[in-house]
Amino acid sequence: MPLRIFKIREFDHQADARLFDALTRAAAGGLGDGGEALLLANCDINGADIDALLITPRQITLCLFKACGGHILARENGDWLSEGRIIAGGPAGRNPYAQARLSRGRVGRGLSRRLRRDVREAVSVCMVFANDSTIDNQLPPAIGSWLSLSGARHLPAVLPSMARSEEILSPQEVESLPRLLAIEEFGPNDGHSPSANSGRQKAGWETTSPVELYGRLQRICTAETVDIKERYRSLRALFRQIVNQGVQDSTLSFDGLFAKLDYLLHEHSVPDKVA
Repeated sequence: MPLRIFKIREFDHQADARLFDALTRAAAGGLGDGGEALLLANCDINGADIDALLITPRQITLCLFKACGGHILARENGDWLSEGRIIAGGPAGRNPYAQARLSRGRVGRGLSRRLRRDVREAVSVCMVFANDSTIDNQLPPAIGSWLSLSGARHLPAVLPSMARSEEILSPQEVESLPRLLAIEEFGPNDGHSPSANSGRQKAGWETTSPVELYGRLQRICTAETVDIKERYRSLRALFRQIVNQGVQDSTLSFDGLFAKLDYLLHEHSVPDKVA
């Protein structure tokens, strides 16, 4: 089954990019469906800012990415928890179920309007967790009929199970959707997304290897003849360089060093005790 990928822009967070890679591999590995498959990423459909949308003749699955794992508590009302921590569900303080319901409705209405027929009930949602998860799913069966929860490594099994036995879209409708949604196919460095070096070139930064950075840290800390104030100045400059280098490829705007550091701590899932 041919897979065509449409990515409007690169992901701002590494965890989302890794989840999309896992989703791409799962979809490319086969979904037990015939005809063409579309994978849309990081785009807006009818006001729904989606992480990914998988479309085949028998499947319209909206994927929402969550950069967490471990013990997951999922329920209709109240907060969702990951190892006791609240899992965000988008703006306005919604839980992930409310986020999924709202996004599903918007995507369904948007696709129905463009296809000129009602496909709202055919839209399913897969909540994808970045890390291995044990899921305490307390959602009612009626919600479970359209909302699935999965760790990233289980996607090759979960995605095919979400396909319907009957055809939802004709092959012609699947093929026409990129044109109807006014999106273009994604290719590496094709002008639709920044290249790997665009952030550092724009900022005028040169990348220093981790080995070299660690070597500089060792030299600063072990130098015997350096004044203590000069040592701290050198450490401060090195720290700023490491932080700046860590965010140089991000498309986000940061208000100062603390915002950059906070972003990196969350990006790399640094435990609170270490941070």
